[in-house]
Amino acid sequence: MRKLGFNLLVVLTLCVGLMGTALANGKNLKKTVTLDKDVLVNGTLVKKGTYQIKFDASQSLLMIENGKDAVATAKVNVKQASKKAQYNSLGYTSTEKGELLTTVTFSGDNRVLHLGELQTTSSDE
Repeated sequence: MRKLGFNLLVVLTLCVGLMGTALANGKNLKKTVTLDKDVLVNGTLVKKGTYQIKFDASQSLLMIENGKDAVATAKVNVKQASKKAQYNSLGYTSTEKGELLTTVTFSGDNRVLHLGELQTTSSDE
């Protein structure tokens, strides 16, 4: 009977631990990053400098803020990575209009935020 109680306790502990991990994946993230070049985010030019990048998991929304002012926002497509990122990283694609921000990865998180498929750039021709 004692062994059954102990095994049940171990199983419950594992379940609670895994549930906490699953809930943590839905959390919002906020990091400070320094852009070393001007980039386009959802059609908005973001000048090089230091910004807060926030991710709202409930809305799949990425916000770039300078202080309390939103500089740019974009919907993102969230994809799971095979392991947690070791550092913050930003991915870019060169276009004729400039550098386009395409991916954001936060250190300690296993999600990659993709902006490329959802961004629209208007043609001024």
